[in-house]
Amino acid sequence: MAGKTSFSIQIDVKNAEVFEEIKERFLNLQPAYEAFVEAWSEINKDMFEKSEGGEMMGSQVDPDVFWQPLSAAYRKAKQREGYPDHLMVATGDLMRALTDPDLVFQALGPQDAVFGSPLSPDDADKVRYNWKTRQSVFFSFPDQRALKRILKDYLTMGEGFEQKRAEAGLAAVRRRAEASQMEVDFQNDLGADAGVW
Repeated sequence: MAGKTSFSIQIDVKNAEVFEEIKERFLNLQPAYEAFVEAWSEINKDMFEKSEGGEMMGSQVDPDVFWQPLSAAYRKAKQREGYPDHLMVATGDLMRALTDPDLVFQALGPQDAVFGSPLSPDDADKVRYNWKTRQSVFFSFPDQRALKRILKDYLTMGEGFEQKRAEAGLAAVRRRAEASQMEVDFQNDLGADAGVW
């Protein structure tokens, strides 16, 4: 059931004086891995949301992963028990296990990251049991994009990169809002001057 992904990173050195700092970051990628496990958990929430109402037709939760519909007998049993109409959700335990980073196995080190299996043996068994029809632990396209973004941010900004990224995003939003307000003010000024001619 374990999967493995690897990646390589190319650096174009423009500021040689900061290379030592970047080299140190390469030697300890653990902060980026920790941020990625958080992002992975959030991305999994979307996967489960896509499965809502898919019990009869199935659900395309990723371009490469389709969750098969439920058998008629199991679908009726879920309805009798009052369970929700999500694929892979009856009690909600498995969904919680794959969307809460504290409920999945994590062995994160400076150079390696292993994570993803639910800590609960019962939930891990559900993943294993459904593997052929509804694979729920995989490296999706959104996961790949998130990992690239997180690694780029960490290598570029260093410690506290998530906070720095958030602050940069807020600053950009503020600049756009200020520019929009200036445009509105300018248009209002032009409109007020129109009758003075």
